[in-house]
Amino acid sequence: NTASTPFVMGRYGSGTSFDGIIDDIRVYNKALTQEEVMQTMRGDPLLAWNPSPTNGSTPDIDKAVPLSWSPGDNASEHDVYFGTDEDAVEFGDILDKTGIYREWISPEVEWGSGPYFWRIDEYNTDGTISKGRVWNFTVGDFLSIDDFEGYNVTDKLIWAIWHDGFGYWDLDGVFHPGNNTGSGVGDEDNDNTYMEETIVRPGSSQSMPYFFNNNDPTKMKYSEAKKTLSDTRDWTKNGVKALSLWFQGIAASVGSFTDNFDGTYTMTASGEDIWAQADEFHFAYKPLSGAGSLIARVDSLDNTDAWAKAGVMIRDSLDPNAMYAFMCVSPTSGVAYQRRTDTAIDAVGDTIADISAPQWVKIERDVSGFFTASYSSDGSTWDIAGAAEQIFMGSNIFIGLAVTAHNASATCQAEFSNVQVSVSGPWANQDIGIESNEAERMYVSVANSNGTTGTVYYEDNDNIVEDATQLNTWTEFNIDLKDFQDQGVNLADVNSVTIGIGTRGSTTPGGEGKMYFEDIRLYQPRCISSLFKPDADLSGDCVVDLADIEILVSEWLKSGSGLAADLDADEDVDLSDFALMADAWLEELFWPQP
Repeated sequence: NTASTPFVMGRYGSGTSFDGIIDDIRVYNKALTQEEVMQTMRGDPLLAWNPSPTNGSTPDIDKAVPLSWSPGDNASEHDVYFGTDEDAVEFGDILDKTGIYREWISPEVEWGSGPYFWRIDEYNTDGTISKGRVWNFTVGDFLSIDDFEGYNVTDKLIWAIWHDGFGYWDLDGVFHPGNNTGSGVGDEDNDNTYMEETIVRPGSSQSMPYFFNNNDPTKMKYSEAKKTLSDTRDWTKNGVKALSLWFQGIAASVGSFTDNFDGTYTMTASGEDIWAQADEFHFAYKPLSGAGSLIARVDSLDNTDAWAKAGVMIRDSLDPNAMYAFMCVSPTSGVAYQRRTDTAIDAVGDTIADISAPQWVKIERDVSGFFTASYSSDGSTWDIAGAAEQIFMGSNIFIGLAVTAHNASATCQAEFSNVQVSVSGPWANQDIGIESNEAERMYVSVANSNGTTGTVYYEDNDNIVEDATQLNTWTEFNIDLKDFQDQGVNLADVNSVTIGIGTRGSTTPGGEGKMYFEDIRLYQPRCISSLFKPDADLSGDCVVDLADIEILVSEWLKSGSGLAADLDADEDVDLSDFALMADAWLEELFWPQP
């Protein structure tokens, strides 16, 4: 390390010696702190800047006040204008205090209230006044445990806060060992923040990437990442009753390869394409050393896209950006000889239009590394698709059948027959370039300083979800705090929160994959209609009121199944349903119950 290039806290690498580990610590030029970034954008140096809460934010009530800011360069005193009327705050002055707060003591705000507007006027040393900008914030209806914002590569590393299976080196060169589970938080491929910046919830800029591997022979067969709390340890204040966190996994692979034992094979695949600089497809393959060939008849192929593809391939490696030679059939775009002649460069191809399945395809490599691709309608008379071309693959490569849907949200099925391959041995198959998660449970544990721990698994209809890791949309995990309390946890002094994947304490190997986490919060009882609501609540706001009457009126005297206002389930909306709604009038049921 040099004085001009300070290193940041980092992971240890793959080296087994101390020197090897040190060599693998990542080194970065010093990034700007958040305040330094804001200072470069602050504009007029005489104005107050760097407000806390930040402009447009939704802090929890503990972080909303007291207000703070960085002063203008010449400020000697400050006037604070604060209120719920934006115009009053923007246009108020020392002579008109209508609708605004203008004192030095911290203003009072309420849980779940706002928006609040505020401005700071700076009294400069030369006697002038610099009128401030108007900022705003809304107080959240929650207490935040972690919103995963603000993590960076300089002074707030995600793995220094969330203790995982790998551990890390700090700035003083001290190694903090991991917990020996299969977890790894943070993504070192993103050297801006180590966080996920694309797969995020609306209004967020970062989520926590969480890798799990419950089949690593060197680690325990479950994964945990734990945050030790420095604040928000009292989980009884403000009447909070529930813990919430948001998670997103990755769907299971739809790729498959089936030997039908009658000379035919069935393959399924999703994937964006086999093209450009990297591929997404399903591959059934055998190792190949030297020259080789493969013939197959593509009997059928689903039309998931005009350029869905099924065919025969020779490939340099199983990496998404590997060199390859591929003779394929598409549903409506013809047959094509496509290839990538070097690693991670754009693929090229020759297309022959107006040909579709069933069609024979062939790929060959000779001893000099020249590739030839052919197609045939009968398996006897072959047409060459493009001139023979030398591609400098290695000596130990792969030969097999490939399918892509050319549509990442679709599943394409292809049928092959008359497969003739120049090498023996069993087929292997896997997705190439397509992320997928293996099925695992998910849980949250909270603990006191004395080690008393409560654990709650993600459930659906009171059943533990065995494939929570494969839920590929943002999903809220709501936990009644009483579930932790019933396991002996003192909610007034919570010491840590742990996110787990798998079965806690398991010794049986499990799956692997990647998860994303956002917004761990504490809530008062609130409306979660998917969990808990009155039977007569048709609008889903957890209260039986005029909104529900409007729905009943819209279906009045209608008959049939699936009517929302058919409260007595007789397939008619009539007076009996109105009576049930009247009996429940103004009934409220929030989750969990107060």
